[in-house]
Amino acid sequence: MPGAIAQTLQNIAANHALFLAGFFGYLINFACGGVITWGLYILFMPVNRVVSLLAAWFRLVYTAIAVVELVKLLAVFRLATSPDYLALFRTQQLQAQARLLLDSFRWEWSMSLMLFEVHPVLAGWLSFRSGYVCRSSSAFCL
Repeated sequence: MPGAIAQTLQNIAANHALFLAGFFGYLINFACGGVITWGLYILFMPVNRVVSLLAAWFRLVYTAIAVVELVKLLAVFRLATSPDYLALFRTQQLQAQARLLLDSFRWEWSMSLMLFEVHPVLAGWLSFRSGYVCRSSSAFCL
């Protein structure tokens, strides 16, 4: 909940299974994205090898940054659920650390999306140049 870090930490602690399911869902998404990136590189390599490789690298760099950012979410999860941290820090200190991690995650995730946006633009250009996609305005192309 933006602006309500105490409620956010309570929600994470109360729904830790759901939080971890979302975390692992992201990891699965990134693993599948890597396979798809490799497949698109192979598909578009005959069209333009350099642009296809560039698109793949943009996607892979985005994925690497996003996975590093997920570690921050895991740190917030540990802050919210570990009794050691709850006993070690005062409430305000714990909330400040969690907020710093969450804000950092949001900002860096947003920056990584700019790298991701290059990938579909390049893949779209390669699709158009490839002839694999129908260019007719008709709904049925043969």
